Amino acid sequence: MKYKLDEELKQVLISNIIFFREKLGISQYALAKMIGVTQPYMAQIESGEKEMSITVFNKLSKALGVSMNALLSADRNNASIKNINAMLNGQPKENLESMERMTRFYLKELDRIELKQ
Repeated sequence: MKYKLDEELKQVLISNIIFFREKLGISQYALAKMIGVTQPYMAQIESGEKEMSITVFNKLSKALGVSMNALLSADRNNASIKNINAMLNGQPKENLESMERMTRFYLKELDRIELKQ
């Protein structure tokens, strides 16, 4: 089943698909192959000529390594936070505690580097 998106949301989605695909450094062809569609179909999705099914949308988000919410978010910073949250959701407590320690350490290091500059 396909759902029609309003034009503004459609443009956000297209922009995010292209952004996250390019961020991964993969071509339309490679992404199309990953999700089981043709490169021309992928090009039509990115140009807004074709709508996609929820199944393709789900495969696309998994292939890009982002949540479906992130693909629909106009705020990419917020999208990154949602992606991190989605990756951590369901992890064991020990893993979350380790990730929290690593994040704190990394943020302190970034602050230290910024102070030197």
